[in-house]
Amino acid sequence: MTSEFDLPCSACGGDLREVTIEPHKLGINVETESSVLVAECRICGERHYPERTLATLK
Repeated sequence: MTSEFDLPCSACGGDLREVTIEPHKLGINVETESSVLVAECRICGERHYPERTLATLK
C-alpha cells in the first residue's frame, strides 16, 4: 500500500521524510498529548499528514 512517505511533496515535488513532532508544534489545538508522525518535505518543509496521524488528532 502506498503511503504519504512514498509520494513526492505536493508543494515542490521534493522527497518526504518521516518526522515525529510534538502536538503543540502543530499550530492547532488537538486533544492528544502523544507525539505524531508526519511526512515532511526535505526541500521546502511542507508537512503532509498520514491517515493514521489524522485519526489520532480527531
